Parts: sequence; C-alpha cells; structure tokens
Amino acid sequence: MKEENAGLIIPSTPGNYDDIEDNQPKRHSKTGYWQFVPRSEFGVGDSRAEDVEVEVELDLKSLPFYHPKRAFLRYIVLFIACLFSVGGYFGYDSIGVVELEIEGDYHISKEDFGLLYSVYSFPNIILPFFGGLLVDKIGLSYGALLFSSLMCSGAFFVALSSFQRLFGLMLFGRFLFGLGAETLYVCQASICSAWFKNKELALSMALVLSAGRLGSFFTFNVNAFFILVFSTYKAALWLGFIFCSLAFLSAIVYFLIHRFADSIEQLTPPNHVHISLVDVRKFPVDVWIIGVVVALFSAAFFPFQSTLIAYLDTFYGINGVPASLIASIIPFFSMIFSPVFGYLVDRFSHGGVIVSVGVLVSIGSFGLLFYEYSVQPYLSIISIGLVFAAVPSALWPSLPLLV
Repeated sequence: MKEENAGLIIPSTPGNYDDIEDNQPKRHSKTGYWQFVPRSEFGVGDSRAEDVEVEVELDLKSLPFYHPKRAFLRYIVLFIACLFSVGGYFGYDSIGVVELEIEGDYHISKEDFGLLYSVYSFPNIILPFFGGLLVDKIGLSYGALLFSSLMCSGAFFVALSSFQRLFGLMLFGRFLFGLGAETLYVCQASICSAWFKNKELALSMALVLSAGRLGSFFTFNVNAFFILVFSTYKAALWLGFIFCSLAFLSAIVYFLIHRFADSIEQLTPPNHVHISLVDVRKFPVDVWIIGVVVALFSAAFFPFQSTLIAYLDTFYGINGVPASLIASIIPFFSMIFSPVFGYLVDRFSHGGVIVSVGVLVSIGSFGLLFYEYSVQPYLSIISIGLVFAAVPSALWPSLPLLV
C-alpha cells in the first residue's frame, strides 16, 4: 500500500488522534468529500509523520457559503453547464426546423442538406478525443472558453449565410460549430466530475442532459413562433446564434468562478494524472464497450430527430406548426425524465439494466414507425423520448468511474 493511501481516517470532529492505527479500514464519507491532510498536523507520533497523509471527512457546514464544496457555488456551476447544453442543442437542431425552407431557398437537394449534419459529425469521430487531451492540458476554464467561442462563431456563420444564400458558408459554419460543440460537451462532463462526487454525479449529468433536451424543445417550438412572427426562416438561424452566444457568455462566467474557486481550493488535485495518447491502450474494456453503445445509439437517434419534421410531412402529411409540436415530444419527454433516471442510477445503480431495456424498447419503437396506425406516430415518438432520457442518463455517469 502506498504511504499516501495509508487508509487512516480522521473524523471531522476534534478528538484524540494518537490511537489511530495504520490498518484502520476506510469508510464511506456521508458528504462524499475528503481532503488529504499531513499526519504531522495532527501530532500523530510516527516516524513517517512527514510523508504519510490521512483522509479527513469535511464538515461542509463549517465552510463559508462561497466555498467550492458548498452547494451555493456548485449549483451555479451546474446551471452554467446546463446553459452549455441549451445553447448547443438549440443551435444544432435549428436547421432541422427549417429544412424544407433551406432546401427551397438555397436550391439544394436533401442529400446536400444532409451534408450540414455530415460536416458537423464526421470530424467529431476523432476530434473530441484530442479536444479532451487539450482540455486536460489547458484546464476546464480555458477549454470552456475556447470551445464555446468556436460553437458561437459557427452559429454566426450559419445565420450569416442566409443573406446571400451561400451554402458553402453554411457548411463552414456547421463544421466550425461541430468543432466547438462536441468538445464543449466533453469539457462539460469534466466540469460535472470536478464539482460533483459520488451520489451526486449521475443526477448532475442527467440534469445537463435534460437541459440539452430543453434546448431541442425550444428549437421546435420557439422557432416555429419566431418564423410566424418574422415571416422568414432566417429568424430560426439567428435565434440559434443568440442561444449559442448565451452559452459563450456562460463560459466567461464559469472562467471567473473557476479562477475564484481555485484561489480557495485547487479543483484539480496536485497528483492529478494527465492522460496521453499512450494511455488509451490502458483503458478498460468496459470503456470501449460504452463507446460502441454510444456511437450506435447516437447514429440511430440524432439523425432521426433532425429529420423528423420532414419525415412527418412525407409519410403522414403533417407539416408546419403541428409537425414542430410532434417533433418536440422527444426532447420534452427526455427533458422531464432524464433527472428521474439520473436519480434512479444514483440511488439504486443498475445502469446496465436501464441501458439494455432502453435499447430493446427503441428497437420496437422504430419498428412501429413503419406502420400507420391511428395512434402513430405518437406512441413510437413518446417511447423514443423516454429511451432518449434513460440510456444517456445511465451511460455517461459510468465513464468517470471507469477511467
């Protein structure tokens, strides 16, 4: 056993520390927060007093309200992380709401329109990994600033392209948007891991996912209203830029909070190990399995949601505002139930069971869409929305525990 992990427990209340033995077993912290304090500070008579550190369970109530481990500051950070998702998902889905209008105004085919999603997704097969290494190198606060600015810039170019119908500029904007958004989500997950521990982690990540679904819900409903008010689809694109700007401003606020928190207590431990490309081969098999599940799940759900309005128009004859309302069912149910599933994972675990059941339900739901019953497409879309809440809420919190 390494000396810095000698397993010594110091209670949060004052007492006599001389009788603590090296072989005392560790116990779980009720607060979930521990700090390492040199044994010598407590006057423990031992020849290794200068080298051995012991764990101290923090009494959170004794800390000032602005301390990084108190709820006040952590909930502000969680709200900021949620704004990242709202801006990113709103910007991502904004073009899907006006797909038919873009195809008509830019004189492009559906295949050309699909390129707007391809240029977003294709680089992100690899780039988020390198972006994660960069975030690990420069820190969370600088990473949030960098990638939120890329996302915001991309949304600006997408909206700007509508004035002269420059499809090439729109493609460039989507490419830039993807470079920023997907790696910002990596940074966002790291922020949750840094500020929330143990039984709070899954719920915090689920709330972030729920905020993303809220962004998609706003896209399908608020955009439809703005298009009616301004009588142009361009309003949807500029509204996407505004929401992305909100995410960028939130990143600036987080940068200041992170600097302030670091001045009180270093968020990244001094013994934090930076991951390199060589360390990838050391990842456990479970990490790669989760990666495959996430890739297949995303390949099924995100393209479906992005093209759902056009699908409803083609196969069900539903268009306009009614189609936007139906398409918003998926993010609405995901938004409501993501925190519920996150709480269940925190409380009872069994994330693997939730993922397995969710995948089976999704297979049946997509299969039902081939048949036009009187209850369709509502039954399938509602069940897809529930799966969209359950599976990510169970998958994402497992990664910080494995790596």
